[in-house]
Amino acid sequence: MSLISYTSARELIGRIMSGEFTPLEVMEDTLRRIEKANPSLNAFVSIDADRALNEASGLTKSIAAGATPPPLAGLPIGVKDLEDVAGMVTSFGSVPFRNNVATEDSVQVARLREAGAIVVGKTKHAGIRIDGILQEPPLRGYSEPLESRANVGWIQRRVGGGGCRRDDPRGVRLRRAAGQSAFPPPIRGVSGSNPPTGGSPWGPSRSST
Repeated sequence: MSLISYTSARELIGRIMSGEFTPLEVMEDTLRRIEKANPSLNAFVSIDADRALNEASGLTKSIAAGATPPPLAGLPIGVKDLEDVAGMVTSFGSVPFRNNVATEDSVQVARLREAGAIVVGKTKHAGIRIDGILQEPPLRGYSEPLESRANVGWIQRRVGGGGCRRDDPRGVRLRRAAGQSAFPPPIRGVSGSNPPTGGSPWGPSRSST
């Protein structure tokens, strides 16, 4: 059992800051853990191990040379396949976007990276859907057995179809973008918030103007 794998993000940052761990050690351990667990969990649909290791190595050398670690200190992160990471596909889990390579980071990803986080890869999204049901064939790692707990459909059938809905004037019921915040939390006994439109910036790659 790896100590790093079972250390909280806050504690991990503190241990990197103190010199107990290096960003490279943390990243190598993270990638080993993903390699071992992802075949059954299928949480990551794409991984850029080379870039992650290069960034972690560079930060480790910088810290060793006396530089102050950034606030997130090389913390490995996964980015949901809805947000852009420069050089990686943002497919939204959907076939029409399977070749949609982002040319720049989304605002959120850029801010995290500026703070010292290192992107490991893209994590699974269920795809474009109407009324909570996936409307197209699986894409890039969305092909688990139907009753597998790693299958997004397994989860959504147990939380009422995957989200809240609204009635569209055309008679088509559409899933709310924040449905996974608004509906599953009460089932789990926790709270969920619905951010207002514009509260989280899209950035230049998906501007509404």
